[in-house]
Amino acid sequence: MRRIALLLIILIPFMKGYTNDNNSLFYLVNGKLHLFKIFVPNTWINNINIAHENGIATFFHPKSALNTKYHEVYIYANGYDYNSPSASFNNFVNEEIANMKTRSKEIIIENVKYNIKNMTGIKQFKCISFTNIPNSYRDDCVYIDTGKSVISIIFTTNNKNSYLQNKPIFTNTILTFSFLSSDPTEIHYLIEKDKKDRPETKYYKIPQ
Repeated sequence: MRRIALLLIILIPFMKGYTNDNNSLFYLVNGKLHLFKIFVPNTWINNINIAHENGIATFFHPKSALNTKYHEVYIYANGYDYNSPSASFNNFVNEEIANMKTRSKEIIIENVKYNIKNMTGIKQFKCISFTNIPNSYRDDCVYIDTGKSVISIIFTTNNKNSYLQNKPIFTNTILTFSFLSSDPTEIHYLIEKDKKDRPETKYYKIPQ
């Protein structure tokens, strides 16, 4: 798994998950300047151990692969706050592309299409596919610009069948994504409110 961006700093102190009315599990992920909600695909889990080993907030994979070291398919999401006046969405995406190109000169980069139903708080987003990747099949990456941070959601597969079978899952993950706030005061309020409303919910601090 690649580490992302030199211009941006990871600021994700807490993460939480709980079930909503239709029993779909979702997580709230926050940093100083971002709070977003992402649903866990049905029959998938968020592997906290793998996420923390890689310094990220979420690492979703099928439950059937819980005891497997080699994952054919996984999705992860993370948030990155802009940490300098020169940091920008385009710089972030360009750095991502540059990092991928270092893996191989043969990597193919294409624009792809995914949709986000709720665009509240989102300035723009880009969807990019990387193929012909060494030791992998394809990465579909969605980068979301909130004005003060970038949210990246990555869909990685190691073979064509896994990609075709699980693409609808990733499509729905992006469709149901929600950005909640970039205001530190509001983020704090929303988290504290959830802690009171759902005291059984576990919070996780991402190791730095």
